[in-house]
Amino acid sequence: MTKTAFSTAATEVARRDRVMANLIKKTSPFHLPRSSTGHFATLAESILHQQLAGAEARAIHRRFVALFDGDPSPEAVLVIPPRKLRAAGLCWQAVREQRKLRK
Repeated sequence: MTKTAFSTAATEVARRDRVMANLIKKTSPFHLPRSSTGHFATLAESILHQQLAGAEARAIHRRFVALFDGDPSPEAVLVIPPRKLRAAGLCWQAVREQRKLRK
């Protein structure tokens, strides 16, 4: 998201919601960091962090990424057997969600 697009979105949210307007005012300026990975890899990481937080989620994510040669891709996730994803620490629900990302 470009700085202009984020600024426009924040202005619109603030216009529509007084509570959000106050929060935006208190926390501005907000800087959204650029992802160092691709969109798919970022989404895959988000799924892993939905069920867990902190060090445990980061550890599982590191083991998940280690299964791939580089960043995870939709095609690569389908090639990895579910049992290997489970061995990396993903719960069955996370395995299903990772595989559904391909669709």
